[in-house]
Amino acid sequence: MRVCPQCGRKYIDGEAFCPFDGARLRNQESLPAARDPFEGRMLDGRYQIERVLGRGGMGTVYAGRLVALGKPCAIKVLRPVLDDDGQAMGRFEREARSASKLGNDHIVDIFDFGMSNEGDAFLVMELLEGQDLGELLSKERRLPLDRALPIIMQCCEALGAAHAASIVHRDLKPENIFLIRRDGYREFVKIVDFGLAKISDTEQQGDPERKLTKTGMIFGTPQYMSPEQCMGRPTDHRSDVYALGLILYELLCGRVPFDADTFMGVINQHLVDAPPPLREMYPEIDIPLPLEAVVYRCLDKKAGHRPQSMRDFADEIVAALREGGRHALADQLAPLSAIAEPASAMRLTKRKPSRRPPASLSPALSPQPSPSSHPQPVQSDLAFAETSLNHPVEPLPLPPPQPQQPQPTARPRPPSPTPSGNRPVATSSYPAARGPLWWVAFALGLLLVGGLLGYALVLWG
Repeated sequence: MRVCPQCGRKYIDGEAFCPFDGARLRNQESLPAARDPFEGRMLDGRYQIERVLGRGGMGTVYAGRLVALGKPCAIKVLRPVLDDDGQAMGRFEREARSASKLGNDHIVDIFDFGMSNEGDAFLVMELLEGQDLGELLSKERRLPLDRALPIIMQCCEALGAAHAASIVHRDLKPENIFLIRRDGYREFVKIVDFGLAKISDTEQQGDPERKLTKTGMIFGTPQYMSPEQCMGRPTDHRSDVYALGLILYELLCGRVPFDADTFMGVINQHLVDAPPPLREMYPEIDIPLPLEAVVYRCLDKKAGHRPQSMRDFADEIVAALREGGRHALADQLAPLSAIAEPASAMRLTKRKPSRRPPASLSPALSPQPSPSSHPQPVQSDLAFAETSLNHPVEPLPLPPPQPQQPQPTARPRPPSPTPSGNRPVATSSYPAARGPLWWVAFALGLLLVGGLLGYALVLWG
């Protein structure tokens, strides 16, 4: 059960925002929850399940322990789904394979996957002690720039590693960004939940070229879905760029740019509406204008106009900070911008990004038109007359008259001579020569006239 901190309305698990005021929902811990049937169970004879950590769309995550070694771990058990043709099980297995093959410090480590004797599918991963970004935002609503950008840059590094392995997350949201303490970081990022990840290779062993996600299927959280994902079209790594741009937008102003009462209402905004300006959503925001332009570029409706990789995204953030005079923060983030490029199969989809600012850009960032680029308003006749009376205009000097040159007169053409002498030949008003068609028509006309006359004479006689 989740509750809205502003209006107090309660919602079932899975909801992220209150549809009435847009506030992020919080977990309600005051009510006693019913005991979960998996708590206290021994799973597959190796893992002891202790308590519930959280519930998601695909399953429940428990805190557990590897009994043989006494090692703490997190165990995710697939939620039973009926009549899905094995789709849920396939995505669950894909999460284990995709996350385990990456081996990045900012991606949760999955080290076991199996099926219990009771038929429950599970995967085992490292136990994370901390909180997810969604829980942090429900408490603080927004983060200052020096806290928000290090989180985003660590996400760029994690997703860059995934894209280099031809894996697209496709369900990036604050609830899937976990924050822990490690290596001197107060907020060390761990990306979790690759259940909807798209892998460019064959999705599952068995039937050749069998894909778990069909064209036209829509998966993800609506507030963080790219336009191409909303339409069920094929997606690539630039969908993750769009989702991370939405998260950066929310970190800076405390609200997502697109939200509505219904699922289709949010989808329509992603497809049609421009994101509201950050300074309109949070007037007290203090960020450089070039960085604001980077956020809008990430939220472009066309994938080819966004940053074309996570490395480009990170580099543009650092460049925008330097351009906006935040050199200390830029120097702090610059070492984090060494991010892997997408795999060669993904790089084939790259297109040259547009440098035009989006329509939603704030007036300070919009290009100012030159005075000559717009026509001046035309004065009315009365205003023009008054101006002429107050400031008479001197007539322009006329050019000196040019002397007229005498034009040569046409001489009459003498009549052409004839063989009989110099007498002129009388010409007829008819053409001098007629073609054969004219004579054929003339003969037919005579025959017709003669026939009519003969017929008339027969009747008369």
